Amino acid sequence: MLTVQGKYFDTVNSITAECSEKVLDAAMKLCERYEHILSKTISGSDVWNINHSRGGGVQLRSETRDILACALDFYDKTDGAFNIGMKPLIDVWDIKHRDTPPAEEEIKAALQNIDISSIQLGNNYVLLPDKNISIDLGGIAKGYIADRVADYLRCNGVDSALLNFGGNIVCVGSKPDGTPWNIGLQSPFGQTQTDFFAITEIADGTVVTSGIYERCFMYEGKIYHHIIDPRTGQPSDSGIISASVIGKNSMIADALATSIILLGREKGLKLAEDFGYYAVCVSENGSVHKSEKIQINAIV
Repeated sequence: MLTVQGKYFDTVNSITAECSEKVLDAAMKLCERYEHILSKTISGSDVWNINHSRGGGVQLRSETRDILACALDFYDKTDGAFNIGMKPLIDVWDIKHRDTPPAEEEIKAALQNIDISSIQLGNNYVLLPDKNISIDLGGIAKGYIADRVADYLRCNGVDSALLNFGGNIVCVGSKPDGTPWNIGLQSPFGQTQTDFFAITEIADGTVVTSGIYERCFMYEGKIYHHIIDPRTGQPSDSGIISASVIGKNSMIADALATSIILLGREKGLKLAEDFGYYAVCVSENGSVHKSEKIQINAIV
């Protein structure tokens, strides 16, 4: 099998597949295309255009429209907990560069500009009536991209591949020998990326993990992390510090993983069940909770 790597979406991505080098390189090249469509920082991307529309309508590529439709569905199903309009709050917290929490006044001001209930989505456009709304697809776009890259590989005759886009794992078929892939579930705050607390088998599906340990800082003995709750303006304190979701569609699994951390164990696992997906979540006390039918081969 061949492997190719590239840095997109602020993470190192890798694709390992049983195919030609040409197909593998083309698959990774798709990541660049999608980044230029969905990045909030690249001028001319759909997301950039939305955030600079000042409340106007924006023509959309079909890819962006599909992601927005899924995101708005999650907004409804989570009673607003999963919210792509969080960019004002994300910018205020700026977890990647801060070592102290922002002022309460800044948080309150940002909370006034995250209501996305008025967004109007058409077949090829979106209208943001409120000029102060701006979006961030960080909790869902990477899953969509992983799905599309996997589809490209399948369409080019690949029946065995493993995609690792940060916390998004997509398995195309089984391993070359016909056995399932063994996917490790990362230990929260583990010392290495191969520090797993559990392993699960999967074939032709996805495993997406989200955790508060991915981007965070410690201040006065408290952890402040990047999964901000739109209901409070503060990092989520649902008691869940990590969530892994297993299913067929990586975009849905991506949104579910974030939603579980925001909603907490009971509501989060119920939401995954409603979608027909399996989930494993870790509480801040270290206890592990999972969907009843999920297969975990080993606790490391």
